[in-house]
Amino acid sequence: MLLESLLLLGMSTATFASGDELATFDASLTALDDAEAPAKKKKPSSSAAALRAAQAKKQRAKREADDGAKSSKVRAARVQPMKVAEELRRKKAKKDDKGKSRSKRKKRKAISRTIPARAFTSKTNRAKLAQRTKKAPRDVQERLAIQRALIEKKNRRYRVAYTKALEIPTRQLTGLKPLKNERAVKRTQNQKAERKMAQLGVVGAPNMMQRMLRDPVVVEPDGASGAPAGGKSSDRVDDPFDTPVGNATCSPSMTAWSWKEYIGEPRSQGACGSCWAFATLSVFEAAEKIINNLTLDASEQHMVNCARAKGFSGGIEDAGSCRGGYMHMVFDYLEEEGIALEESVPYQQKDLTCEPGKATGHKVAAWGFVDQFSTVPKTDTLKESICKYGPAAVAVHVNESFKMYAGGVYDENVGGQVNHAVVIVGWDDLRGAWLVRNSWGSWWGEDGYMWIEYGANNIGAQAVWATVASDQPKTAKKRARRRLNLKNKTGGTLEVKVQYENRTGWHPAKPRKGKSLTYTIADGGEAIVGEGGDTIRAGKARVWARSVGGSGRWTEFKGKNLDLVPEGTYESRKLQTFVYTFNDENKDRAKPKRSGKKTRSKNELFADGYGAIDGDEHDKGRNLLSKYLERYPGDDRVGEVMFWIGYSHFQEGSFYEALLEWYDVVVDHPDHDFVAYALYYSGLAYVEREQCDLAQTCFDLVAHGGYPSATKEWISAAKGQIRDLDQNGKKYCG
Repeated sequence: MLLESLLLLGMSTATFASGDELATFDASLTALDDAEAPAKKKKPSSSAAALRAAQAKKQRAKREADDGAKSSKVRAARVQPMKVAEELRRKKAKKDDKGKSRSKRKKRKAISRTIPARAFTSKTNRAKLAQRTKKAPRDVQERLAIQRALIEKKNRRYRVAYTKALEIPTRQLTGLKPLKNERAVKRTQNQKAERKMAQLGVVGAPNMMQRMLRDPVVVEPDGASGAPAGGKSSDRVDDPFDTPVGNATCSPSMTAWSWKEYIGEPRSQGACGSCWAFATLSVFEAAEKIINNLTLDASEQHMVNCARAKGFSGGIEDAGSCRGGYMHMVFDYLEEEGIALEESVPYQQKDLTCEPGKATGHKVAAWGFVDQFSTVPKTDTLKESICKYGPAAVAVHVNESFKMYAGGVYDENVGGQVNHAVVIVGWDDLRGAWLVRNSWGSWWGEDGYMWIEYGANNIGAQAVWATVASDQPKTAKKRARRRLNLKNKTGGTLEVKVQYENRTGWHPAKPRKGKSLTYTIADGGEAIVGEGGDTIRAGKARVWARSVGGSGRWTEFKGKNLDLVPEGTYESRKLQTFVYTFNDENKDRAKPKRSGKKTRSKNELFADGYGAIDGDEHDKGRNLLSKYLERYPGDDRVGEVMFWIGYSHFQEGSFYEALLEWYDVVVDHPDHDFVAYALYYSGLAYVEREQCDLAQTCFDLVAHGGYPSATKEWISAAKGQIRDLDQNGKKYCG
């Protein structure tokens, strides 16, 4: 059966059809056992009764098995995921059916697993520090000499110099207060964050990893010179991901990563214990830059003056002052009130009276602690948070050697109460260190940054992530139009004509007036049709087509409207897409096929389509499921239907076509229960296409992307694929 090769672990809402009814299965082990077990009966009173009951049970099971073999009912099965190695063996054993898929592969620059040097620290202040150190007072020279001797004796990896930090008392240079009732505060906040993120959803507050997926290309009408040879396509199969740093995407399995390029030059808090304000606002500014490409200079002075939130006693308290403060209270304030800008409230290194009315509309959408159970998160846990949400605000213990730091990897690992807030922007496993942004100006460290060994001085304590809302709509609204996605499954290039109706009327002309938009769509491709640089948003359309160089015609919707919103209106946070597929099933014929069968219901359409795929009648199954997409474009199961169409292509070895379908699932239905499955199988398809960099990124999204449908079983399976590719990538992809 089809399901015997599909990972169904954790598929809590997958539904499978049978006739007019849909049977819903919970794929957790307990639920499956309960579903397949007979109803509990009173225990027989004798061994003979027990024997008769056992025989009856056996006979009943045999009858049910025989009936099941004759029926179209699909039973959920608990099976193991398809491994990359198993796919490799399948590929060798099976007749190579990938020629079509390979021919569609475009030349591209592979996603890199390395980060450019510019994303890490610079050392332009090194000469200045050297000159300053030569002129240091005698007592400072003596302290530096003692520290250098200890560094050499302990074989440490960092350098020291006469930094300006040595001139300021530690209590004024730091300022983070101990977090009271830490376990309770973390638990309460993370519960709140979980509810908030669930409310916002993937569309309302996508994390950095989810945002890596590119939007599909809008296909413009053919120009005066006609279409390019072979036609156009919106597909992103060979270029699906944005690479925010160099040509790399963030993954916890990477050797190194850095968000440094998304934050401005480190500022100085001076002799005011306001590190808690600098760290939190740095995280906020980075999130706005990464998510919305918005450069903001937030006012730390406004936080010192005005930030108030619920305190440990339950009442509203000041988040802090120049005598110290709390990061978590500032994040609460940013979520409720938002920031003020530096130009409005410039930093003055002292406590001042709050000026109301300075806050802007820029707020934190949600925030939480990286690990609510541990004081210092595990390295991999913190890496995952940095990939998903960007730089993290963390605590660290500052002592004199920390203040002296001038370069290298700080690896003293001095114990002590954390007293300072900084920002982790990246890591380097070769150094075994975090890349930290401090708030002591660019004179300190490596131009204001520090490499600090994992775990040294309790680095990472109280780690906090924060995100901002994307520019996309945050709440669902009523809509009366959809985008139009035309898919070409005809076996050749297709010339398509389009007329569409939006709120201003029909374009480019009324139906039957002759003028239309022309789109030449590549064989096997799809086109998100647009005009003037934007997608077409329409309630109705006329679409007809002809084969380029052939005799095929598709004119069903030339003389009548194709209703893109058959339900009239729908509510959604994101503009939905109507999918229409040109294929052999809806091609014009000299004598239209007549069928005595009644029109299939929605459930029958899904059941018959799924059943056909399960029975290896893939063309029939895909045609039926394509009709489902056309008739019920706003149905909750659209993402699932797309997944099974893609899976059918995958089973036939048409990996490019499978990836087209799965990409649409992830991009157009990011909150759907089948997103994790689409990403996981996209990884397997990319391995078949020998594009292991894209495969690894797909598995990363399942393992670390935070998609609601990625259960523990799917996450574990994806991590296994990542390890396999790390170890055997060359064997799979050359």
